[in-house]
Amino acid sequence: MSRVRHERARMRDHAARSLALATLLTACGSGDGAPYVPPDPLTCAVDLHEPGTLHAFPTRDQLVEDPLMATGYRFGLTLEGYPEAENFRAFRSVASSDLEDVDGASVNASMHTEWSLPFTSVQAFTGAPDPAAPVGIVVLAGDEPGDPTLWPVDVQQPADGVLRTLPLTPLPEQRWVAHFVRLDAAPCVARSASMHARLTRPDEHDAAAIAALQQLGVIESADELAALHTLPTQSITTDAEVIAADIRALSVSELTPGTPTCTTEGALRHCIASASLWDYRDADGVVRAPYEGTARWDVPVHTWLPADATPGERLPTVLFAHGIGGGAVGHGERLAAFIPEHRFVMVATSALGHEDHPTSTGNDEIAAVLGFLGFEDGAVSARRVRDNFRQTNFDRLQVMRWLASGPDVDGDGEPDVDPARLTYIGVSLGGIMGPQLLAQSDAFSAAVLVVPGGRLSDVVINGESIIQSALGIFLPGQGRDPRLGLLVAEMFQTAMDRGDGASWAPRVLGERLRGDVPSLVLGMVVRDNVVPNSSQFALIRALDIPMVGDVLRPDLGISSVSSMSGPLVAGAVQVEWMQDGAGAEAATHADIADNPTGADAWFGFLDSAWDGPPVSIVEPVRLTP
Repeated sequence: MSRVRHERARMRDHAARSLALATLLTACGSGDGAPYVPPDPLTCAVDLHEPGTLHAFPTRDQLVEDPLMATGYRFGLTLEGYPEAENFRAFRSVASSDLEDVDGASVNASMHTEWSLPFTSVQAFTGAPDPAAPVGIVVLAGDEPGDPTLWPVDVQQPADGVLRTLPLTPLPEQRWVAHFVRLDAAPCVARSASMHARLTRPDEHDAAAIAALQQLGVIESADELAALHTLPTQSITTDAEVIAADIRALSVSELTPGTPTCTTEGALRHCIASASLWDYRDADGVVRAPYEGTARWDVPVHTWLPADATPGERLPTVLFAHGIGGGAVGHGERLAAFIPEHRFVMVATSALGHEDHPTSTGNDEIAAVLGFLGFEDGAVSARRVRDNFRQTNFDRLQVMRWLASGPDVDGDGEPDVDPARLTYIGVSLGGIMGPQLLAQSDAFSAAVLVVPGGRLSDVVINGESIIQSALGIFLPGQGRDPRLGLLVAEMFQTAMDRGDGASWAPRVLGERLRGDVPSLVLGMVVRDNVVPNSSQFALIRALDIPMVGDVLRPDLGISSVSSMSGPLVAGAVQVEWMQDGAGAEAATHADIADNPTGADAWFGFLDSAWDGPPVSIVEPVRLTP
């Protein structure tokens, strides 16, 4: 909306809001100092939140000051203080211990408020933040000079009277933000008693938020606000960067695997060696200060290369990250089949709890999945999931120190790796975890993320995912109570944020922590039933990349281009049908990575990246059933 149009709308609506507010306050005796009493909640949508409740999340009253935290705050939720969280069943810890080391709001999760009556309609995203919209999020000016920013959001009502405000791209870390609802969000909207007291006498943080909203033209005065929750977003990179610095200080020699054992299998040579790597978690499986290595473990490192590679032939080298339930070999062999044609070296390690990783308990795929996802003794630990993700990346960050030296991988005394053409391929879980590694390493020149995702709490509330349907086992009634599901999702995401790919995505192609920007392609399956498309769209927006080629399923805030080629490229492609013999079948999450329809696109891109510039994103062949 143009500024002129906005001002006209503001002048037209302000009189109606002021009249409603004056009527309300007069009825409550505000003019003579009498206490504010909200109107009848059966006839007006009254804010339900009061301190000590979960009728809004996140809020500053759910935080406590802590000078040891990067933001100066941390969550102070307990099951005793918030007994409603007992209804979370297996997810109870997301409202207590999982948040005790989290120093602010999620940069990805939605923020919600609850009201006594449903809203007949909610605002629609129009392509850009709109000051005329009555519900939103504002990012306050930081320590550096700059103006506040009205953030792009999608507003939904997943249950009667529940307003869910979802940031379309990740909020900046360690910044003060405010979630607001204006009094004109519905014909009759009213504050709670505690919110009225806060807005009548705002503290320095609420006052800063009110000033920001005034500067942006969202309000003329605080009298127009029905709800305002001002708090800091959490730190995302701080502790992981301390660990990355520790890894950079290690000598390459101590991270170099031992003498490999190699076998030739047809056109491939497969080598296995063991690397002594640092575990940065404590005995509880959590990364905590002082963020130092707590123990070393011997991690098998698998390498495949062409059997006919000549000694000293430096080849493009792929670090491959497998999907959940698989492993370096189980999934790696499927991608290694493409080595003879495209001539590259591929290196892989298993994620924590998987296949031959030292933390694995065997070949039980279900146990590996549940353990990695934090299920233990009938309960879920979101921070354990977070740090399983992060420690797997810390393992691989250590391996990358070795690969960046251009080493000999097959023990013949001659180098095999071209350190200028190091590449990341992550499939499913490997794609989800990829952005952190790509952000923290300066070694990669190209990356392929296949069926990845970000804002992983979407699997809790998005019915397109088979994982969501399985949650009834652990959270009885969740599918019948969207409010409960939303609360669990928001808290789980808040605890998980530091390990979520979407949190790290802005550091991959934008504000990098170190090194050059890599070329990147992201491949997604339309109507993916494992990692839902909503999660993949969240990662695409976080990376700030367009769709390339045909847009088979659009989404908010994502642009498109017909093709992409140049010295540096980054974009996403969509696949709906994949090759099935002489015909076609619906593309699937499990099979697209090595199906010819997908593989031709991934390796077409990589061949151009290894041989170019120019680098080109190759659109998958469009098949029909």
